[in-house]
Amino acid sequence: MSRILLLAISISFLFPSCAFRRISRHKDIVYQAAEQKIPPQELSVFAPRMHKRDSLREVLIFIHGGNWIHGKKELYNWFGSRWARKGVVTVIIDYPLSPVADYRTMAADAAK
Repeated sequence: MSRILLLAISISFLFPSCAFRRISRHKDIVYQAAEQKIPPQELSVFAPRMHKRDSLREVLIFIHGGNWIHGKKELYNWFGSRWARKGVVTVIIDYPLSPVADYRTMAADAAK
């Protein structure tokens, strides 16, 4: 067991791009308050840990699929974590689904 651990550590030093990079996760941030039948809409932010000397970062906004009737942002936490490890801030949003909302409401909430 200790040999395997030593090998894994050695490989991570030889190939630093493969090493685990620390990221920060901020989940379930409300970006749209509840309205009538539509529950509040939330987003999650995955970002590389930044130092004071770091400059601006690229941001990827990800809107999950699901044929307008199903899907959850939580299913894509792995996606946000992977992009954050590569230095990209990733925002994953939810949007109201059918039949509670029509496609115009979905698009408007996603745009917010």
